[in-house]
Amino acid sequence: MKETPQFLKTFLLLLLCIGSREARAQRSMTLAEAQSELRRNNLLLLAGQYDVSAAEAGVIQARIWDLPQAELDFNLINPQDKKVFDVGQNGQKAASVQQLIYIGGKKKAEVEFAKSNVDIARLQFEQLLRNLQLQLSQSFFTVYYDQIRLQNADAQIRILDTLLTNYRQQTDRGNVPLKELVRLETLVLGLRSNRNDLAREIRENQHLLSLLTGTGEEIRPVVAEAQLAERLRLPLLNRDSAVAYALQNNLDYRTSQLIAQSQELRLRWQRTLAIPDPSVGLSYDQNGGAFRNQVNLTLGIPIPLWNRNRGNIREAEARRSQSRSESDYRRNEIASLAATQYDIWLQENRQLTSISPTTVANLEAVYQGTVDNFRKRNISLLEFTDFVESYNNAINQFNDIRKGWILSALTLENTLNINLFQ
Repeated sequence: MKETPQFLKTFLLLLLCIGSREARAQRSMTLAEAQSELRRNNLLLLAGQYDVSAAEAGVIQARIWDLPQAELDFNLINPQDKKVFDVGQNGQKAASVQQLIYIGGKKKAEVEFAKSNVDIARLQFEQLLRNLQLQLSQSFFTVYYDQIRLQNADAQIRILDTLLTNYRQQTDRGNVPLKELVRLETLVLGLRSNRNDLAREIRENQHLLSLLTGTGEEIRPVVAEAQLAERLRLPLLNRDSAVAYALQNNLDYRTSQLIAQSQELRLRWQRTLAIPDPSVGLSYDQNGGAFRNQVNLTLGIPIPLWNRNRGNIREAEARRSQSRSESDYRRNEIASLAATQYDIWLQENRQLTSISPTTVANLEAVYQGTVDNFRKRNISLLEFTDFVESYNNAINQFNDIRKGWILSALTLENTLNINLFQ
């Protein structure tokens, strides 16, 4: 036996290593495991946490009072005794300390406004998490059902390739017309084209899954079909209660409500800023006062002549009205959206439950029988290709119905902000 060349051994070893690395790059996951990876690794979530931290820092800053102001006064030139910096025992120096005192509930109003921003940031972070989970779930089930279609397409292509090989041999021998070979080749070509388009869509969704989970691996979804079927028998909200749940729990609408409340607090804070704040302090004067080493109590207050914070108050009133209108609009939008999504889910559910559990099994049995009969020349090529096209349409439609049902359920869950199907 001739020995394998060294370069060929090296090449085969390299292929083996690459194949092993590709195998390690794939990872099977359930939806719960993928969601756990998302919460742990997703960079958008990690960035969103800083918004909450920044808002919490704003509360700390709002509680801090202005620093007291200290002032020192030293003699520079004493013209009487012709001295410079005459600050000794008989010279002149003075010092004072002033502290601004907040009145009218300014600090309380500012802190409450800052706290409202924390609540908004936390709710927006929760909304970000919910939206990312929806993206993850949609891509997860899209990949799962599309992979089923891909496996079915690959199985058909393998069978048809075998038939195509036999037909080419028969055509070369003159036993089969060329037009029948071309028709069979056209059928296989169409299946391969659809298969490649589907594979490209799967890769795109797998890339999104990898990005969302931050794993850097190709995720292969694992789904318990029995658990999904069990969800069909669970009682679901009716249309009116779905709308009520959405108005109570929807994060987008709740955020708009918090923003409206926050603008109300901001207006209250701006109104308190129109009240002048006094300052209190102590001062010391060595020789410049009525008495030597004089210590005085100082009081001061701004005179509200032309600055009553009118501009900021009007701006805050406009923001409050704007936020109220936006919140009312969001309420109507969410109510309509919840009703529409419930109707879509109900339609998908009815369509799925109307299909008999034995439908797919019957289709598979008829398909195998048709292939066998075609091999035995019991049916014509035209009948066979028509059946294959009908079979593909039926299988793909059933798969799309299942995928449409779960995707509509996930969308409804996201709008209602409750877990009905997971």
